[in-house]
Amino acid sequence: MKKRMLSLLLALVMVLTILPTVALAEDASLAGFCGGDANAEKEKTITGATWVYGVKTDFSTDIYKNVSWRLDKNGTDTYTLTLSGSGKMADYLARGVRPWDSYASKITKLIVEDGVSSVGSRTCYNFTVLTDVSLADTVTDIGEFSFSECSALVSVDLSNVTCIRANALRGDRALSDIRLSRDLKVIDYQAFRDSGADNSSISIPASVTEIGFGAFEGAKFTNLLNLPNVEKVGAFAFNKSKFAAVVLTNAELAIVSGKEEDHGNECDDSVFSGNEAVFYTSVPSVMDKLYNENRENNIGIIACTNGGSFTPDTKFGGFTLAEPQKDGCIFAGWFSDSDLTEKEGLSEENGTYTGTPTTDIHANGRRYYAKWEPSADSILGKTDGEQMAVDFGTVFYGDTPSATVTFTGSNALKEIKSYGGFFEVKIDGMNVVITPKADLQPGTYTDTLYVHTENGAVHFISVTLTVTEKSADSDLPFWLPAAIGSNPFSDVAGGAYYNAAVRWAVRNGIASGTDAKHFSPDAACTRGQAVTFLWRAAGCPAPALAENPFADVKPTDYCYDAVLWAVQTGVAKGTSASTFSPDAPCTRGQIVTFLYRAAGSPSGYANSGYTDVPETSYCAAPVAWAVALRVTSGTSAITFSPDALCTRAQIVTFLYRDCMNE
Repeated sequence: MKKRMLSLLLALVMVLTILPTVALAEDASLAGFCGGDANAEKEKTITGATWVYGVKTDFSTDIYKNVSWRLDKNGTDTYTLTLSGSGKMADYLARGVRPWDSYASKITKLIVEDGVSSVGSRTCYNFTVLTDVSLADTVTDIGEFSFSECSALVSVDLSNVTCIRANALRGDRALSDIRLSRDLKVIDYQAFRDSGADNSSISIPASVTEIGFGAFEGAKFTNLLNLPNVEKVGAFAFNKSKFAAVVLTNAELAIVSGKEEDHGNECDDSVFSGNEAVFYTSVPSVMDKLYNENRENNIGIIACTNGGSFTPDTKFGGFTLAEPQKDGCIFAGWFSDSDLTEKEGLSEENGTYTGTPTTDIHANGRRYYAKWEPSADSILGKTDGEQMAVDFGTVFYGDTPSATVTFTGSNALKEIKSYGGFFEVKIDGMNVVITPKADLQPGTYTDTLYVHTENGAVHFISVTLTVTEKSADSDLPFWLPAAIGSNPFSDVAGGAYYNAAVRWAVRNGIASGTDAKHFSPDAACTRGQAVTFLWRAAGCPAPALAENPFADVKPTDYCYDAVLWAVQTGVAKGTSASTFSPDAPCTRGQIVTFLYRAAGSPSGYANSGYTDVPETSYCAAPVAWAVALRVTSGTSAITFSPDALCTRAQIVTFLYRDCMNE
């Protein structure tokens, strides 16, 4: 008996010595490769493809050792999971096979580093305390159940993710802030089922063309869901969801149920079963399709706007049908028949309607139709059925183009609404004047202006503008202060006054760090550096100076072209006839003088009044100009300190502010 017990103990010890260690030491990390999961279901052999949790899965033999994982302690019994490497991460077909599974209830943060292209299936499934998700821009795919049942997750940025797979965010009941990619096409099978915090919102990009089976089933998002380009909606897609309204406008819309969308399960229920929302469409044929493809007793209200649409500030819910708008028309109310003879909620007597147009949205299976009356007003030059469009084309920053849209008719223009906020708009009699805002960073801007007339009509004006940077042969000022970029430097604090300026300068090739991780903001700026920064901001023009007068500036020096340009343009002078002293530190007075001369030495600025900058000083006019334009300020109420050394942080800040004034 004793021998048997000893043998068992010995065997137990041997087993324990070969088991992997999963306990994380106080100051150590648990790490490894993200391996494949071909043996996740141990009771049967899987070959080819099969159905797992209602999802068609291809079981691969690839191990995906190009992505590794690491677990680090980030607090008292809480951890950070970091994924690093390159390419696609492995998928896990069940929770129990994940190498970090025993820590799932303690992981509060996920970091996916640059180079990794996907978050594998079930990576964070049932991470109940996960609150912080950081995905690199390279992540374009999140797998099935990847963030499912993350009950504490409030915010997630998926703005680079173009593929959201089945059940990816299912059961995330605290989710209230989610950002989706403009390139997203498909929201897959039950992707957001039972997700969303109470009274939260979600914005679906116009790029989405397909809403999968049960994608928003039981979701608590309560906003309008505008789906202008959706072509295919799966069974139960909005079953028991809380959306105030859903707008479906694509004439080719297909309502799909049955085996294809239900992954093998029979389905004869409707897309909108159990939903009290109002489903709007602008296309009469889509309305009929929505009604006929859903069981009459289990759908919400379906309303056809008859070509009308909704402005971004439209209010939905409150047991009333929202009021649409249609270009050049006056909304005449909702009617319960397609012939537009029975006005909803109002009683008619001798041609006069009385009452309040209130609709009980609990009355499932009802249909309503919008009626429109044409307005006597019109936009000059626009034909019927055509939306007015203003396209400024491509302009450089600093341009101030303007467009005028003229109205005709007897009703005065009453109000303009612009929801993009990219343009200055005003009413001038029967004209609408449109001017782009001056501080728009490079990019393409589109907006729709809603112009209201006194008779209640609305007219839509589409406006498009592309802002670009300075071209190589342009004489416009170099511009990109708003395109700030990221901060790669450990010595540039987030709250530092020069943070934005440093990031802008690096983003635009004006300055660089002293090494990969340091900018050295407190180091003195040299004369060579100063003129180089100015030269780069001017677009790196080729100097026209025939000869180099300076013995201390060689053609191989980084500042050679900049020095010649500065001397040629009068921005800077040599310290003698034959020297420029490129390594000499610059003073505050010298820097503002360089900037002042680069700006064309403008006049008309009152003396600064600083006691250490008399009117006879070489930098009196530059200081007055710099202070007036808020390029810089004094070191005290009465001093400027023109002889104090100028740091690298100060000069890029001065230059940044100067560009902001262009």
